Amino acid sequence: MNLNIEKDNINGIYLGDKKAVLSEEIDTITYYYELNSKQEIKTLSVRLCNCFIFKGEKIRYNNFKNMLIKYHGIEGIEGTYYFIDLNLIVWIDTEKQIFNEILLYADEMKVFYNQCYNSDIIQGKKLNEKLDENLFFSPFIGLSSFKFGLDINNLCFIGDYEYMIDKYYINELEYALRFDNMLLSQITIYRRFFKGVILYNNFDLNKKSDLECLIDSCFKIERRGYWVLPEIGITISYDFEELFFFNKELLEFWKMIHRPITSW
Repeated sequence: MNLNIEKDNINGIYLGDKKAVLSEEIDTITYYYELNSKQEIKTLSVRLCNCFIFKGEKIRYNNFKNMLIKYHGIEGIEGTYYFIDLNLIVWIDTEKQIFNEILLYADEMKVFYNQCYNSDIIQGKKLNEKLDENLFFSPFIGLSSFKFGLDINNLCFIGDYEYMIDKYYINELEYALRFDNMLLSQITIYRRFFKGVILYNNFDLNKKSDLECLIDSCFKIERRGYWVLPEIGITISYDFEELFFFNKELLEFWKMIHRPITSW
């Protein structure tokens, strides 16, 4: 895979070019696009590569730190790196030591991606109430007492300066909470660590066998690495390690199979 990345193009495909598709393969490389109403490319990305060339320099996992220093990259969460001056975001898989995704975005997308960056770095809150080990799931409503739409102030203290942030995460070992405009919008369960039960109808969603039955019995959308069950508001990772429960507002994003899950 030969990738030459500049500030406004990848291999000669430019931000602003018009496309009729959301992804296409050219010379064995798949390019992913986010388009505006005029079919112009506003974000351009490639995935799963070992190296790329940026401004004439070959970048690999083992020398990526040099690029961070040289271009003032900022580390976010879960292997996300922001190059604010370059309109560039890089996601890294530290275990496989590859680049999961490299994304360029147009100038008019700066505000959105700066908000993503800000939401990444404001974390570490201590909850005054935590999820129980015995949970009941209600589609698009929530898990037990953690209802979608719950104000973040009911769970922890938020400083005045933090009200400028649109998207907010609270990460625990067993689960993560997402808030949009300070209201609970998504709950992620990490099954490797969560030891309780998650009851839905006759299923325990913390059992792999029950998850397999649920997937077989429901309409599903397959996106890279995940099954999305849009009728009940659950996404399940292919390795069954992550469960995402979300509100109806986030459903529309989960259904966009070519949009990276880190981009909303």
